[in-house]
Amino acid sequence: MNRKITFAVALGAAIACVGSAQAANILLTAQYAGSYDSAFAPKGLELLAAPAPAPGGPAVSLPSDIHEFNVFMTLTGTAAGEDLESVAMDVTMGPGVTPLTVGEGGGWQTSSLDGVHDAGYKWDPLPNTTNVCATTGAGCQAVFGTNQDAGVANDLKGILVLGNNVGDSSFATFAGPHYRHPGEAEGQTGTDTLDNSPLGANLYVGSIWVHWNGSSSPTFLGLVDPANVASPLSTRDSQGAQLLFDAASVNQGPNQNWSTGAVVPEPTTLSLLSLAMVGILGLIRRR
Repeated sequence: MNRKITFAVALGAAIACVGSAQAANILLTAQYAGSYDSAFAPKGLELLAAPAPAPGGPAVSLPSDIHEFNVFMTLTGTAAGEDLESVAMDVTMGPGVTPLTVGEGGGWQTSSLDGVHDAGYKWDPLPNTTNVCATTGAGCQAVFGTNQDAGVANDLKGILVLGNNVGDSSFATFAGPHYRHPGEAEGQTGTDTLDNSPLGANLYVGSIWVHWNGSSSPTFLGLVDPANVASPLSTRDSQGAQLLFDAASVNQGPNQNWSTGAVVPEPTTLSLLSLAMVGILGLIRRR
């Protein structure tokens, strides 16, 4: 299905339903994970290491460098048996920050460059034919049926994480993450712990890849509510009924801020500083 159509259908269905008075809340945070050169070779945490070049020296942060920010979610306030169905978000970017192009891999990814995080979570529907469901296995289903930049391609707006709705005889009307508890503490203490253990609070859901031109400073990257979406969060209760939540139930962590660090003086300022040093040296000699 076309990315724009997928997003429109998912959000349209959500907005058409009656809102919920439940107290579910979700926290989304973007955390700086590291930087890489254009060939994806690690460059460490260069955005935290005063990336301005020394006068006359090579630039530490290049416009072609790739900066990765990992996104995590925590869901709280849900009733017994209530689980995440969908959450939507926009990325906000400061001066000089742009997503990687589609040819470079795109701005939204579902696994991290360091190989530590992967949002391709699987679960094993009852009767648990595989027992342990890692990334493969007969009967395993994806927890998230959609996890993509679903609006205009690669603009980092309208990112949609949507539970898989594959039918399963163990549930009356809702499958996917139901009873998997993604983003909840219960995700690590459920009755099927082997399936649920990676799905607890502070759950990784994706990575943002951006360039920074190295000169626009200070700047930032963060998460905000998606524009023109009435219900950026939806859950399903224990009976499979859809519950909708407005932006008040979706919280984002602080923006990630950085700057060029040391500022290189303008040529005029350097000339004045040189004259001052000459005067000081002359005074010292006269003494």
